[in-house]
Amino acid sequence: MWCVQLVLTFLVAGCHARTTNIINGTDVNFPGKYPWQISLQKHNYHVCGGSVISDQLIVTAGHCVSGTKASDLTVVTGLHDKAGHYGKPVRYTICRIYQHELYNIGVGTFAQDIAIIKLDKKIQMNTFVQKIELDRDGTYDGNSSCVLSGWGYTLEADWEGGSGHTEASVLQETPTRIISNDECKGYMGEDAIYPGVVCVRTGTAGACMGDSGGPLQCRNSETEAYKLVGATSWGSRSCEINGPSMYTRIAYFIDWVDRTMADESQCDSGEDGDGDDYGDYEDACVDRFDDCESDSCGGVMAKFCCKTCQGGGDGGGGTEAGAVCKDKANNCDQLKGLCFLTDVKEKLCKCTCKRGR
Repeated sequence: MWCVQLVLTFLVAGCHARTTNIINGTDVNFPGKYPWQISLQKHNYHVCGGSVISDQLIVTAGHCVSGTKASDLTVVTGLHDKAGHYGKPVRYTICRIYQHELYNIGVGTFAQDIAIIKLDKKIQMNTFVQKIELDRDGTYDGNSSCVLSGWGYTLEADWEGGSGHTEASVLQETPTRIISNDECKGYMGEDAIYPGVVCVRTGTAGACMGDSGGPLQCRNSETEAYKLVGATSWGSRSCEINGPSMYTRIAYFIDWVDRTMADESQCDSGEDGDGDDYGDYEDACVDRFDDCESDSCGGVMAKFCCKTCQGGGDGGGGTEAGAVCKDKANNCDQLKGLCFLTDVKEKLCKCTCKRGR
């Protein structure tokens, strides 16, 4: 029997926060059930999900890679439990990141929230790792059988912490139902929802921080294979399950996906690769930001400033006279309109907010 504990992907708190793991989900009952599911990691720490769509390409959410260098990220395939005891986890380095050119520009909340990652080596396909076919037609609806999966938070909570900030050690899943965009607008507002989004809601379960980029997989009968309908994009900042979770609609972006997949730029040799040993998921206590300070240790930030918060670091220089002020988040230019939020003003984008909008 697979026992359950319930990961975090680093999401910026805003009026709506991006969501990344499963509230009221259950353990995936055997490794390889969703063999396209990957863990996108920064410094060996899970930050987002994603899906294998070819032997060298991963699709994820655009915000998962925003402002991040390919060299800072790795992809782990074949992962079931966070300790790596089950399945066949293999770590791959990244050659290139294709974030949509109009990411977060235009109509809708987090518009064009999609990216494709190209790995340095071809993926080892096996029982635990397979690609998923893409939904090309957008024909799945409320009558389809759909499932969310991910390693995100498992109880409702806000960014400041609380009982909801419990990490999943085993991949979680929950069934869900697609709702129409018109119904979704009733929850989230007319301007938030655009055709590139597919919304899901059951009222009993949903995505949360740590699930971002991961798959919404659907089929219309038990004899069909699942297809990738969406990539987790955003939702309520508290992961409140009465409202919908929003996913980037793959069918809406299928032309962009096809063009990106057709890019034949080579990474490394392009040959089959062994990847790297997954190793221990729980890596050393390190600072994952360059500018950690002791006042960063409240709530979830303690995870990303582990060395400083446990007294093992000097805090990265602070903002004394003559020092260069550095924001902790890497997308503060996009977030500067949210400086009225305490998390953004005092923790994530302190320098940008001090400089003014």
